[in-house]
Amino acid sequence: MTSDVQIEEKSSGSLNCIVSSNPASVITWRRHDNGIEILEGLVKGNNSLSLNFTDVSREDAGRYRCSANNGIGNVVYTVVTLVVTCKFSLFFANIDYGIKC
Repeated sequence: MTSDVQIEEKSSGSLNCIVSSNPASVITWRRHDNGIEILEGLVKGNNSLSLNFTDVSREDAGRYRCSANNGIGNVVYTVVTLVVTCKFSLFFANIDYGIKC
């Protein structure tokens, strides 16, 4: 499963991963393109792990993978694409056009 999350540049936002399993799973976030595990900006909850971004930049854009492993069966994962948008005000005929970075 793949989904997109949009966060405006220089804003804050998060990618949330919620897992229901028995026994409880170990949840991790990784950059999908290089497989490196992300260790900063994480907030752990009951059966969830959020990846928080502050002051989002274009370099943060890309695909992220949330994986869950409870030691039984296969590792389950989902991929989320973080789209970083810019807010430019471009007015023409009283219409505000948003432009992506």
